[in-house]
Amino acid sequence: MVRGAHSTTYALALVFSLLGAGCLPDLDGYTIVARGGDGSQPLPTDGGAGTPNPIELGAPCGDPHLLLATRTNTSDDARLLRWDVASNAYCRAAPALERQRAFDYEILDVDWHPETRDVLGLTNAVVGLDAQGFVGWRHQPFDDSTFRGSWVVALGSGPSLRVAAFWTERSSSSLEYGRLLDANGFVTNERFEMPFSHSRVVAAHPSGDGRILMASGGPIFAFTIGDGTERLRDADGEDLFPSMSPTFGEMGGTRRHLDTDLATRRVAMTHERGVFLWTLGGPAPTSMFTCPSFCETYSVATPGRDSEVFAICDGTDDHLVRMSAGGGCDLLIDGMGLGSHSLQDVVLVRESR
Repeated sequence: MVRGAHSTTYALALVFSLLGAGCLPDLDGYTIVARGGDGSQPLPTDGGAGTPNPIELGAPCGDPHLLLATRTNTSDDARLLRWDVASNAYCRAAPALERQRAFDYEILDVDWHPETRDVLGLTNAVVGLDAQGFVGWRHQPFDDSTFRGSWVVALGSGPSLRVAAFWTERSSSSLEYGRLLDANGFVTNERFEMPFSHSRVVAAHPSGDGRILMASGGPIFAFTIGDGTERLRDADGEDLFPSMSPTFGEMGGTRRHLDTDLATRRVAMTHERGVFLWTLGGPAPTSMFTCPSFCETYSVATPGRDSEVFAICDGTDDHLVRMSAGGGCDLLIDGMGLGSHSLQDVVLVRESR
């Protein structure tokens, strides 16, 4: 009884204090509902439009689509772009997805695997995106200021699947160290040394067995790496094309990039003057994909769905082009339209989103 009387006295005191301060607030915007109910009407707002629920993420991306990394030299954030292959248009072009604070000013590298989805290499971290395209996990060793996600590659499958990150700590064009993470970003191999002679570019082996391809300017070698790897030596690699003549370098100039499409077991080999496309088990390619209408040199390429290649090339600005085996070439993204952002990397994503 004493407790109830005290509560009643407190409530009356509160009402009179509010009356003394002026008029009671207008409660027309509120409704009394039964316990557990949601009122079946939107909550009052402060006069603004409110936040869409769910958040607008732009037009869906088909299977396949392209994931493109960019960088900027300004104080702006890097942009992560998506391009729908079937409709030839941007997809999921929503600011909430394209410009995330976690990206900082530069996305160095992108990769995709059906078991990891999108993986991004950043200036000091590696991140994996969730099904919507937001950061799902982040690996950033705060006690190691030398680490960079300069190159990221998803390898293997199932329990043995690993995300490999490679970087350099000195003023060298070769990748010097590697680190392995599991599909959730937890470290499984803290650090291993790379073979200096063969580690300028890397990619997954097209067999999907967890091996990795490494190359500099000469042959392309396959290496086996694992959680117990401490150091890779030049002699550990297997030459994919022994006794090849003429070499890829002699035909295409300086090697710039390697990228693998595991679904079709094909590897795009980007050289300064064009892109070679090789299928596992087939002979070494001797002809290149080129696009003289829009490209002077080539920096990055990824295999397309069929006999096509998507490439970032250097003209007046960096462009994204699609090159077909018959010699055709289409300009997809004109780099001049990206303002302060420039294209950095591209990968083919084989899922809808």
